[in-house]
Formats: sequence, C-alpha cells, structure tokens
Amino acid sequence: MCQAARTAITAWRQPAGTSADRDTTVEWLLAALGFLATAAKNLATYAPRQRTIELLAVGTGLAEATACLRSAIQAPVDDAALGSRVGDTADGGRE
Repeated sequence: MCQAARTAITAWRQPAGTSADRDTTVEWLLAALGFLATAAKNLATYAPRQRTIELLAVGTGLAEATACLRSAIQAPVDDAALGSRVGDTADGGRE
C-alpha cells in the first residue's frame, strides 16, 4: 500500500506520462483504499471485541482518506464560474 501511495503521489507531482495515465494511477490507489476499508469492516464482523473496534477505526480512517483524496483531485473550477473577467489582476483589481 505504501508503494502504491508513493507511486500515485509521484505520478501526480511529476507526471512522466499523460494526464490520463496519472488519473488512472490515482484511481487505482483510491480503489485499493476502498477495498481495504471494506475488508477491514468485513473482518470486524468476525473479530473479538477489541480487534473489532480497531478494525472499524481503520475502515473509517481509510474511507475518510479516500474521500479527502477524491475531493483534492477533483477538476479545477472553471474561472468563468468564479466570475473572473479578462483584465482582472490576481488581487481582484483591474488592469
């Protein structure tokens, strides 16, 4: 899992291929995290009480990490939707 995370982060920061390759790598990481979260919750069904608590916490943490990663890589909002105009400066003034 650590290697998959490293590969995904490297692919995101320093893409060697196309953006489609990068997106595929990140999607694979997100899918793996989702599978692990599901597996942890399924294992919790048959585990002793203390282990159940730990596995549920792991599953919840993985689900939260997946949600954070998904929100972080969403497509950028179109500048037009933000109301920017041609000629606006970075500080909001006009040129």
